Amino acid sequence: MFFTVLLISSFISLTFQTDLILNQQLGQKKPSDKVDSDWLPTRNEGGEFRLKVGAREEFCFHESFQPEGDTKPQIRFEVRVLKGGRSKDIDVIVLSPNGKKIIDQRRKPKVTGSFEISEGEWRFCLDNKFSTVSAKIVYFSLRAAETESLQKQAKIQAPTVLTFGDAALEAINVNLHIVQSHQTESRLKMASHWYHVQNLNERVSNWSIGELFLMGASPLIQVTLLRRLFKSNYGKKSANKNPLA
Repeated sequence: MFFTVLLISSFISLTFQTDLILNQQLGQKKPSDKVDSDWLPTRNEGGEFRLKVGAREEFCFHESFQPEGDTKPQIRFEVRVLKGGRSKDIDVIVLSPNGKKIIDQRRKPKVTGSFEISEGEWRFCLDNKFSTVSAKIVYFSLRAAETESLQKQAKIQAPTVLTFGDAALEAINVNLHIVQSHQTESRLKMASHWYHVQNLNERVSNWSIGELFLMGASPLIQVTLLRRLFKSNYGKKSANKNPLA
């Protein structure tokens, strides 16, 4: 009985310490399974979010582009599975306005690519129909491939010669976007690792609860069997004993 109580207290203490360490490392901000973008940084010139694609489901959305003039800007596209299944894979399909498949990747954990956009409605599909059990938590990002200059952001159309200060500001702008990309990559890895740790913690907890139940039930089963064994032997001896002897 003493060892059972000691095991229960150790298990509760270990679970509490594990949750406390994870909360301290992640700043008590855990990624959820909802469609949101609060836990990930967001850029102004693009969109990125996290969504859940259930088993045997397909999630598609449409985006309309209207490039200025005759230019065809480059768009960078990225899809990454953060949680779900053993191999963390999903089907990714990108269709142009005329119905042509620009990207068609099957059962990939990560899909990245750049392509020129044309005027019209583009379609982006995340297909998880091949999975019969596991839902997928997917990170989706769609942004400009090239960093927009400060002059273009300020809508200064007249061509001007950059001064030393303007050139320095443009360099800082480019470096800030590079740093932001590295931060996004780091946050995605941390989110993926968090989901893995959370899943491992749940499995260890369930296994520990099962072992605790077996350890508690084992003495009861042993005592019950021993009592039946001695009771049956005593009954047999009493029946075979001759009272007149």
